[in-house]
Amino acid sequence: MIRNSIEMGIMFNIIDTDRGEKADLTPLRGTLDYRLAFARRVRQLVEIPGSAPFEIWCARPEDVIHEKLLAWKEGRSRKHENDILETMLFHCLNEAENFQMEKSIDEMAKKLGEETERFWQKIKADAKKDLES
Repeated sequence: MIRNSIEMGIMFNIIDTDRGEKADLTPLRGTLDYRLAFARRVRQLVEIPGSAPFEIWCARPEDVIHEKLLAWKEGRSRKHENDILETMLFHCLNEAENFQMEKSIDEMAKKLGEETERFWQKIKADAKKDLES
């Protein structure tokens, strides 16, 4: 299944069935957006209780959200809506970084069309409401 996803250039995930945690993986495609996202990736330290810490390469939050918006546009899955909201809530703690991230995603969503832009604005409003409560 992983090979098929890579060949087709579509997102797939790996799941830790013991912990119930999931990671979405997106193969690098030849498009400019993907090359820019790849260039912006960041190193993150992963700390799992009982294991030695290790570093991994991760996409920036705005690139993850962009990929989720693309996937939502294709299939309108509620799963992507929840993932975007959770990503927003997790990364909204630093207001300066959040402003730049939002501005970037606003531009990406607009390019994806009016319906996707409205969808993004709703999720952004929901995240802000959740943070205020």
